[in-house]
Order: sequence, then structure tokens, then C-alpha cells
Amino acid sequence: MFARLNSLLFGLLLISYTPLLGQVKFAESAVNCGMKHVAIASDFMGAAVAVFDYNNDGWQDVYLTGGLEPDKLFKNLGNGVFTDVTSAAGGFQASIGYKTTSVVTADLNNDGFREIIVGTARNMPLFVYLNNGNGTFTHITPSTGITTTKNTMGVVSGDYDLDGKLDLYVINYVQVPRTLFNSNGDVVGYNHTCSPNELYRNLGGLTFQELGASMGVADTIHTTTPPGPVNSGCGLAGLFTDINGDYLPDIYVANDFGMFTHIGNAYFQNTYPTTGFQDRRVASNLNAKIFGMGIAQGDYDKDGKLDLYVTNLGRNILYHQTTPGVFQDVTTAAGVEDGKDINNLNVVGWGTAFLDYDNDGYEDLYVSNGYVPAAKTYETSLNSENRLYHNLKNSTFEDVSQVAEVNDRKFHRGMATGDFDNDGDEDMVVTKLVSTGVPVSDYTLYYVNKQNLGHHWIQVSLKGNGTTTNRDGFGSTVKVYYNNTRGVRSLSGGGSHASQSSSVLHFGLNTTATVDSVEVFWPGGQRTKINNPPVDKHIIIEQGVAGYGILGCTNPAASNFDASATISSGCYIPVAGCTNASAINYNPSANTDNGSCEYVTAVEKEVIPIAAVYPNPVKDDVTIYTGSSETTRVELFDGLGRLVLRHEFAGGEATLRPDIRPGIYFYRITSLDHVIKTGKLVKN
Repeated sequence: MFARLNSLLFGLLLISYTPLLGQVKFAESAVNCGMKHVAIASDFMGAAVAVFDYNNDGWQDVYLTGGLEPDKLFKNLGNGVFTDVTSAAGGFQASIGYKTTSVVTADLNNDGFREIIVGTARNMPLFVYLNNGNGTFTHITPSTGITTTKNTMGVVSGDYDLDGKLDLYVINYVQVPRTLFNSNGDVVGYNHTCSPNELYRNLGGLTFQELGASMGVADTIHTTTPPGPVNSGCGLAGLFTDINGDYLPDIYVANDFGMFTHIGNAYFQNTYPTTGFQDRRVASNLNAKIFGMGIAQGDYDKDGKLDLYVTNLGRNILYHQTTPGVFQDVTTAAGVEDGKDINNLNVVGWGTAFLDYDNDGYEDLYVSNGYVPAAKTYETSLNSENRLYHNLKNSTFEDVSQVAEVNDRKFHRGMATGDFDNDGDEDMVVTKLVSTGVPVSDYTLYYVNKQNLGHHWIQVSLKGNGTTTNRDGFGSTVKVYYNNTRGVRSLSGGGSHASQSSSVLHFGLNTTATVDSVEVFWPGGQRTKINNPPVDKHIIIEQGVAGYGILGCTNPAASNFDASATISSGCYIPVAGCTNASAINYNPSANTDNGSCEYVTAVEKEVIPIAAVYPNPVKDDVTIYTGSSETTRVELFDGLGRLVLRHEFAGGEATLRPDIRPGIYFYRITSLDHVIKTGKLVKN
């Protein structure tokens, strides 16, 4: 009887634990795999990532913005090991000295190689880097006609007029920051003036024309009824792809400060063949007036309609598409709010993506969280965890962040996905932002998926014809049919927060070993159908070309030789050496770590003095105190990261009367060449 009872109890425990049995752990491997990078910004904004294959060698590479530090391009040497090729690639010097905020890649001239487009902060230009096709880039912004200097926080790419050339939608943020105070001098809100978004139409020859207002997508509206002052949304993220299932590239924008600007998130529906867009934010129910930060798109419940997830300061929103172009907030029922930490403080979400990390056929959800200062009414969490939600296949999710070991607690921002080691599962890159210093632990995160479930998969790459469809295939929808079900993905030129995931569309198949068909709906709706493609393979479908190609290594000398491959891609020839970028004997040419890494012996850290800033909020004088007798520097930055005060004194303390307007500022105190204190200062 006891044996039977124990068996029953074990069975009940097994049933209750089943969702966790299938979880996949990730190994954080950034520095160990050569991807050593830090992003710095004094205003808590920026840090983006783009995943793309810049040299067409079959391995996904990574571009990372650095904010006030230089951007970096990391070449994938094979097996998901990287080397910094920023200097060798050339061309990126133009953005040094500017604050870079966002990035997207797109083949703007349909030559088969992706350009890099980098957004920057207020009063700074957009940077367009031409891919020369030989591993190098050239800065070409002055000749493109792209003249924006409007505090760009995101760029996304799509072909809105279906002329085969990729256009650029530029998402702009705060231009003039204003803070609202109550009678006690407490910050209670914001009254920012924000810049219109811009749509740059590709005219060919790498030249562009700005048409945002005339196309109806500037996101500038009257903010009261009857019509009153005109303002623009404070955009932080966007999608440029099919939203409502009509196979036309639409635009969706996540706007910050919605409850203060009175402008919610925006959905612009493409009205092709009529030129322009229709604002359907209200009719679609996508117009939440929140602190919109990032966007993910996916069909999490496999009903054939693409859904949206929008991150926020506080409760995020999962939008289920009920009928074409109409959405319902199902966040609470699905279990993906991610709104408060254990101290009931607001969690701030940024980058986000749907991904099927365990290849069970259902898309899971990742959220990159990170602190940003806010008014006391919206007080934010300083050390909130990133979230990984496992899809339970019943329209609900389970938080498995800790089990999967992806629950880092830092100032995270952008994130993107890709299969960096070509092993058939999705990995992730998550950026961190260092607000005013460079702690050695705050490098970009590279999570390698350590799946061992044996589930099947198929990956699909697209190649448009370059005349009626852009070569990248942005705006296309792919449907994979198998085992009486289907997976649906839409290919967007950018998303998440200021970032871009790989354009290789990934479909988990669970235990199914056959695929009935793959359908591609190119922008405009032209269909290509492939019957019975192979599983556990990466195929490429080219518009107007019969059949498909199998991407794989055709070199018998490579360790990953694939006899079934028809197009050579991603050959891996091991080069042994130290791959850890922090080691003293790091080998930038090595793609296989041989255990030879050597490190400088750790020394005891110098004791850093404590600093204090008071009173705070400040009306007139503010005192800076440190326990150091060494020279101390205090710097004060406004909400856009501009330096408004710098003062040095000989240690101890100093009293200052900063000549600044009321508002929120950020300070940095440095002594002994160390940042000893950072924070926000409120001026009444």
C-alpha cells in the first residue's frame, strides 16, 4: 500500500513539474566567445543590437551600439565564436564622438549585402554605412538625402509602396524635456515635446526622400478635443511589417509617456494601392497610452493570426489578434504582465522577442528589463530580473527565467535572437547599459541555447527578386504546415527595442519529423509554395525560382560537412586557441577554445570612498561630500545626456549653486579615476 501511495505521490509531483522538465538552459558566453562590449550613456537611454550576416558566409554576425563608446561589429568565426572586426571593416569612424542609440541592417541597393543604419541622439545625424561586399563599409549619409537630427531611438525598414526598394521609418523621441511638479516640489509627471517620426522613401541609387507627414505616419496629432495643440508621439520602438494579415507592410510604434502626451501607441495600416497609410490605432485597440518601450510579434497561440507584445514601465501588454486588425489585451490571463518586482516597484521592460527556444512548436517570450529613473508616482525597480516565459500551449505562459539561467539583474535594453552556432536552436544577445561608469561585469550578454531535447526544426531564409520585392524579403509572411498544425512568422526589418533579430525564420516542430509544406507570402500577397521540404535543415526560398536550396557546408574538409546541402554556407574549420577576450593570450582568430587562456592574477580592489549629495531635491545650493582627499570631479547631465556642469575640487566637500532649470538631472562623481557615485538630482 505504501509503495502504491509513494508511486501515486511521485506521479502527482511529476505531473505538477512537467512544464519545467522540458526547459532549456542557456550558457552566458559573451566574453568567453570573444564578444566583449560595453554601452555607456549618462541619460539611461540606448544600447542596441542587430543580428545579420554581413559577409554572407552563413554565420550570423552582431553589430552593437556603444552610446558614448564606439560601436562594434563582431564577426562570427563559426560555432558562435566572435572576433571584433570594427577596425578591419572600416567606415564606422564617422559615428565616433556621437551618442549612438539604435541600429537596423537592410540591403538598401539590392546588391545582396546588408547596409548598417545607426540612429543617434538629439541634434545628431543618422549614419548610413554602405556594405562594400568585401567585408568593409563606407559612410555615405551625406549623399543619401537623410538629414534627420531628431533624437532617433529606432529605425525600421520595409517596402511600403512595393517597388522592390527598402524604405526607412525613423522613430524619434523627446526633443524638449519638461518636468511637472506638485505644490510640494515633487515630480509628478512630464510635459515633453517630442519630434515627428519620419518615413524616408528609397528613390534608388541609395538616395531617399522624406515623406512622413504626407504618408500619414509622422505620428503628429492634435492632443485635445476639440483640436488643440499639436504634439508628436515619443517613439521608442517600431515594426514595419504585416500587422493585420493582408500581406502589406504596416507600421506599429510604441510611444513613451502616452498618458502625458495624450498620444498612445500607433498603428498605421498600409492602404496600398492607394498611396499612404490609415491611422487605425483606436479601431485596432492598439493605442494604449503607456510608457511604450519595445515590441515583439508572434503567433503564440497558433491560430494563424500574428499577435503583439509591448513592453512598458509597469505592466506590459500582450495583444491577441481576434479578427484581422483588431486586438484584445489578454496579458493577465496569459501570465506575462511583468509589472512589479517583489518590492511592488515598477519593472521597466525594453527589448523583447518571441522565440521557440525549446523547439516544441510554440513560441515562448523573452523580456529585457532595466532600470530608468521615473517620477515618484511611477517609482521603478533598480534590480529587476529579465524574464523568459515558457509557452504552455494553452494560451498561458510560465516564468522559467531562473531555471533557464537568463534572469540577470542589470540595466538591460535591446535584445535580439539568432542561431549563432547553427545547431538548430535560437540563441540570444541582450545589451546592458552602463549609465556613468564601466564596471567590468557589465558587458553585453550572449546566451547560448543548450538544448538537448532532440526536437525537430526547420529554418527558412528568403530572397526577393529585387524588382517587385526587396532582396531581404522584409514584410513577407511564412507559414509552415506539419502534423495538422502550422507555424506563422512575419519577417520584419527591425523591432524589439532599437534592435533587430536574425532574418532567418525559425520554426520548432516538436517530435514531428516531416513538413507537409512551406508557404511564402511576399509583400503584396504573391505566393510561393514548397512541398515536403527536409526537416532539421536551413532552406532558402527565392522568389520566382522553382524549388528551394538547402544551406549547409559543402566542403568535405570542414567538420560540419553536409552532403545534402546544395548551397555552401556556414563551413566550420576549427582554429584552436584562447577565445576569451579578457585573457592575456586571447587569440582573435581562434574559434575553438582549447583551454589555454591565461589571466592576470586578481589583486585586492582599492577601497572607494563614499559620496553624498544633499539636499536632493535642491532649490539653490547643493553639497557634494566624499571621504577622499584626492581630487574629485562632479558632472551633471540633463535628460538628453548633455553635460551641463563640471566641477573639480580637492576632496572633502564642495558646495555648488548650479545654474540650471527645474527638472531631473543625472550626476556622476569621480575620484581616484573611479566612478564612486551616480544618481539623479531633482532641481525645484
